[in-house]
Amino acid sequence: MDSSAAALLDHGAGQRDATRFIVAGRFGDEPELISHRRLDYFAAAGGRLLETADSYARGRSEELVGRWLRANPGALGIITKVGYSLSGGDIELPAEVVRRHVEGSLRRLGVPTVDVLLLHRDDPSRPVSELVETLKELVWRGYARRVGVSNWTPGRLGELAALMGDAGHVPVVSYHRSLAVPRFRDSTVPYADDAVMALVAIPVF
Repeated sequence: MDSSAAALLDHGAGQRDATRFIVAGRFGDEPELISHRRLDYFAAAGGRLLETADSYARGRSEELVGRWLRANPGALGIITKVGYSLSGGDIELPAEVVRRHVEGSLRRLGVPTVDVLLLHRDDPSRPVSELVETLKELVWRGYARRVGVSNWTPGRLGELAALMGDAGHVPVVSYHRSLAVPRFRDSTVPYADDAVMALVAIPVF
């Protein structure tokens, strides 16, 4: 990812940069030529980041993106996510399972490293500290430049941000809901108001 793309994930990036991010959810479910044209247009218009996941279209989204990337190396930064089976079902997230899914994503994308790797969902059966170690290992192995999570509850998210901050990482967080007005009202759980994180907000229409 070049410096201008990386800046989209840092504190202070402007609202104008929101137009430089695209969600690849339909890729793999529509004719490939149409998806390639979308990507061509997006990159030509100044796009910087492409978000996909191993479960989108049962892996076909990553495969399609990978073919486009091979024809357009370095054109876009890549965010991908793991945490569901290819059929969309929940999976447990021990380190070896996460690692295996990430390796599958890298093969489909045809790259040795992604710019951002997110856990697509939480695994509440595991301590946050364990999942933090899993994410840190992905960076250590060179699988991802930055790591984070998607769709976590505010309490667990705040704990993750604190632990990752202690280790020198600023987590990237993808959310379909507002952190400003949390839906979770358990007063015994601290919200992530003061945590340091890079937020990728995906609007729900």
